Amino acid sequence: MASNNYNNQQFYMAERQSFHGTATAIVDQPQTAAEAIALAGLDWTVEKAPVHTSINGVDVAIPERKALYRSDTSEVLSVMSNTYAVVQNAQAFGFVDDILGGPDVRFTTGGSLNGGKRVWLGAVLDREIYIGGDADEQIDPYIMFANSHDGTMAVSAWITPIRLSCWNALTWSMKSAARSWKARHTKNVTGKFMDARQMLGIASRYFDDLEEIGNALITTKVSKWQMNKMVNDLIPMPDGKRADEVEEGRAKTIVLNRREAIMDCLGADDLASVKDTAWGFVQAVADWDDHHRGAKNADVRTDRTLFGTAAFKQRSLNIAKEVMDERDRWNPGVAAVAA
Repeated sequence: MASNNYNNQQFYMAERQSFHGTATAIVDQPQTAAEAIALAGLDWTVEKAPVHTSINGVDVAIPERKALYRSDTSEVLSVMSNTYAVVQNAQAFGFVDDILGGPDVRFTTGGSLNGGKRVWLGAVLDREIYIGGDADEQIDPYIMFANSHDGTMAVSAWITPIRLSCWNALTWSMKSAARSWKARHTKNVTGKFMDARQMLGIASRYFDDLEEIGNALITTKVSKWQMNKMVNDLIPMPDGKRADEVEEGRAKTIVLNRREAIMDCLGADDLASVKDTAWGFVQAVADWDDHHRGAKNADVRTDRTLFGTAAFKQRSLNIAKEVMDERDRWNPGVAAVAA
């Protein structure tokens, strides 16, 4: 059986960090989706082959199923039904030029996971975002494009702001702005691609909201006691008990280790100027979730960062907003000044 990282190839711009420790740094960014596809090692096609099994020594065809395999390596990616519509890498990403093409978009990352079962490209929009006007709090406005060849995801595009200094992926959902677009693998899937043009409008509204909430969080001061409570609320003890009420054991150790790791992230040099703010809290959680939380290997970590549910990050944002709202209730003038 092939290893989990078989024939994966990934690239990222040299001035930016990587989603994956073994990715190749490049200097010249791809100008088109086709160039990005080639650089990411995605310039292969998915082919179909009959599926057979052996029953009591007799070869039996399974006509309802087809094996999907890579044209360049013959590696089997999945076994799917005959009705499953393959969307080739060139199809899944070729439409991006029509939607995002031009000087306002730069392809800066791309690659595959699990031997090509999942593939993606990342493009950064030409928009400057500095939370609180702080040069150290630069956010790169990314749009990620992805597809799978094992039925685990549709052709997708979604917004992922990246805190540039430490490559924290801020995968937050906003109430007032959508974050993603999807097209299922069907026979007319290519006809739906142009609907993704709405992603530009979605992205603009999302990043407007991100700046607004970020600017509010960075001005929300948090005491040491509050910060500890926020971390404890994020990573609670079993059954919501206090630490001194929980017996020693693996569950308690995991909670305490996670809390300590987040506090360590909060003390990192790149958070020095914001560590006593609600913004610093959500960034420390993102840093832990993306770079320090346990994972079996680099592929698992990359998969979680790119495609995961980001439950911890979302909860950290909700907790930070509660602290911010509480401040505004007791100090209404602070909110007015911050705005």
